[in-house]
Amino acid sequence: MARTTPGPDGAPDGTGHRWSPQRWSGRSWPGHRWIGGLFRDGRPGWRAAGLAWLGGAVGAFAFAPFSLTILLVPAFGILVRLIDAAAGVKSAFRLGWWFAFGHFTLGLWWISKALLVDIDQFWWMVPFAIFALPAALALFPAIAIAVAKRMVPHGFPLAMALVLAWCVAEIGRGTLFTGFPWNLAGQSWGAYPVMAQTVSVYGIYGLSLVTVLAATLIGLGRLRPVAAGAALVAGLAVFGVLRLPADPIPLTETQIRLVQPNVPQTDKWKAELRAAHIQNLVDLTLLPPQQEGRPPEIVIWPETALPLILEAGTPTFRLLERLSRDRSLVTGAIRIDRAGGVRIFNSLFLFEGGALAEAYDKSHLVPFGEYVPFSEYLSFMRVAARVNFTPGVGLRTLEMVAGPAFSPLICYEIIFPGKVVQAGGTGIARPAWLVNLTNDAWYGVSNGPYQHRIISRIRAIEEGLPVARVANTGISELTDPYGRKVESLELNSRGIIDLRLPMPLDRTLFRELGGYILTLLFLTFSLFIISLQRVLCSSKHIL
Repeated sequence: MARTTPGPDGAPDGTGHRWSPQRWSGRSWPGHRWIGGLFRDGRPGWRAAGLAWLGGAVGAFAFAPFSLTILLVPAFGILVRLIDAAAGVKSAFRLGWWFAFGHFTLGLWWISKALLVDIDQFWWMVPFAIFALPAALALFPAIAIAVAKRMVPHGFPLAMALVLAWCVAEIGRGTLFTGFPWNLAGQSWGAYPVMAQTVSVYGIYGLSLVTVLAATLIGLGRLRPVAAGAALVAGLAVFGVLRLPADPIPLTETQIRLVQPNVPQTDKWKAELRAAHIQNLVDLTLLPPQQEGRPPEIVIWPETALPLILEAGTPTFRLLERLSRDRSLVTGAIRIDRAGGVRIFNSLFLFEGGALAEAYDKSHLVPFGEYVPFSEYLSFMRVAARVNFTPGVGLRTLEMVAGPAFSPLICYEIIFPGKVVQAGGTGIARPAWLVNLTNDAWYGVSNGPYQHRIISRIRAIEEGLPVARVANTGISELTDPYGRKVESLELNSRGIIDLRLPMPLDRTLFRELGGYILTLLFLTFSLFIISLQRVLCSSKHIL
């Protein structure tokens, strides 16, 4: 029978051996002894909880507009040491929750700004947006971290299990309860297209796994883990350099215009300003071309560009018909369906040849922003938009005369990986570009619009499709299929972008096999953790 050394509580490690500090503990990691001093009998006090919150908060600066990906290193370095020092599952859950709470509080505080637009109505919801939402989202990683602690108690295998736990929690957060895949770890690379190119193979969740793994390895502060983490980062860079072409991306002959009217959200729905807002859009549409050559064939206005309900036969509807005689016009507006009861949609309209050609209804709505979930139980809640929208039937590909087919996405819909293009089938052609209408004016000058732009760049790389992102007050941007900015209009600026539409790439591996590749990646990493646990448990080797 193999000889084992019992741990301080005599608890088995799940492999037939008992835990040995000499084999498993992370006490050789720099900083472990100091962090261990924050615990009493393995139980974290307020100082340990505060450090966990601080570590998560530091990691939030890895995302736009700061894009300091390097800060994930101290963040996950702190997390690993705290969870390693914790005595059991309950302590791990508490510390994991505090870490994630700090991460989401600092990363998502800007959501509360939407409530300030109508502060008299929604002042009481501001604390919920700033604290309650991060507290709820923090449950995803906290539960996953507790499970990891239960399965792998200490040491380097625990560090690897925490990497897997965090990334599984990201998938859960991005999928369950309608999903909120915002500020995923891999999105921290979005400002550096060369580092984000691997999402064309395994998607953003795959890049998150590699990113958290590299940050954790480097954060351990030991020579071999640091070297391994640096090699992962170098691998991302090498892949990006090899994938990005040396020459500019080829352009189509389709000339497009993105229109950014720059209307403050506080003024948008004022009846006395409605005519001025519409005239502003018309003036920008009729401006001479920015570059020599023919005028744009396609003009795109932002989400709910028209501050009214758009219905056939109205003066505004006839105006759009006239404007679309010489160009195709895409605009966002509210649509109402009175058949069988009144239903209201957040919609995209395509006008061509002097008539309405297509309409798309937003299908993935924002909870509490565009509708109240479980409204029969939450009747006291109101949505920030003041209207309970009805979801559309789902993604569609819209054909047009003036240019190639596109996939329409309204605001929030572009944040969901693998769910921005209508599923292929008989008679369904692949779109040549993504059109994302948005109105980030709700969030003013904050982190939100910058983070939203980064997410649209990630979708471009995953799908191999250019993205035309058109916003009310910014950030409007044309992105090529490698996720690189072609041209943009920043926050609080009025203007247009006239450019030729980039050519799409062939279908990416992510589009063809992304789900299988991602599953294989996570299964392989899980088997690595299991093997590592068994090897180190039967060996005196310390990493």
